[in-house]
Amino acid sequence: LKTGTPSAAMNYAEHLTQAAPSDACNWFLLGYTSRLAGNSKVSLDAYQKGLARQPNSVEGLSGMAQTYIRMGKADEAKKLLLQVIAANPRRATDLAMAGELFMQSGDLPRAQNLLERAEGVQPSSHAELLLAITYMKQKQTDKAKQLLDRAMKRSPKNTEIFRAVAQYYRESHDYKSAIAILMKAPVKNADVMSELGYTYELAGMKKESADTYEKAAGMAPKFVNVQLAAAQAQLRVGNLDKTRTYLSRGEQL
Repeated sequence: LKTGTPSAAMNYAEHLTQAAPSDACNWFLLGYTSRLAGNSKVSLDAYQKGLARQPNSVEGLSGMAQTYIRMGKADEAKKLLLQVIAANPRRATDLAMAGELFMQSGDLPRAQNLLERAEGVQPSSHAELLLAITYMKQKQTDKAKQLLDRAMKRSPKNTEIFRAVAQYYRESHDYKSAIAILMKAPVKNADVMSELGYTYELAGMKKESADTYEKAAGMAPKFVNVQLAAAQAQLRVGNLDKTRTYLSRGEQL
């Protein structure tokens, strides 16, 4: 795992379960390593076998919930995380994971409760970011801004926080500030550049939007939405040759 080869770790963990199949911790290790290796089916099966040997293990339940999240099965993950939280109400990571899932499904009051509890147990930029987004969705902009400022101070190199701050400014129609914060993002990948292009568009800065989307399209040649956004941006400035180029790429994709 330390050398970044989870598939090799998964193989060793499989040997471990064969050598000592009665030890639940070995099955949980296999569940964890196989999830990192991208094999959700093996991961889920391993956690089930581990929990059969140690039914109330919070590590096993939490790990299995994370595998369900990886598989896109949010409802199953929620049930397990709430079970873990009921038994151990001060597990900050599980509180934050559950809060994020409820936020994604639109249950904002429950998400807020769980994320506030996570932040109360163990303050982190991740929980602050999620809670700020929850506040923004509920139009509690002052609380959102306070948390975003706190998260940025805690993790000044976290690009996702810069994007969330930009979202806050866009919702306030302060496009100049949104552009400024995205320009300061520590990593300017295709997502950030696309967001910057979109913000320029909202600000009525068509040329800057087209130029920025062009850079994003170059960074993400396999993503059709970015190519189409670049085509639209070029069309807005009347550059039909480039518009056709990006439309052609989108059609091929």
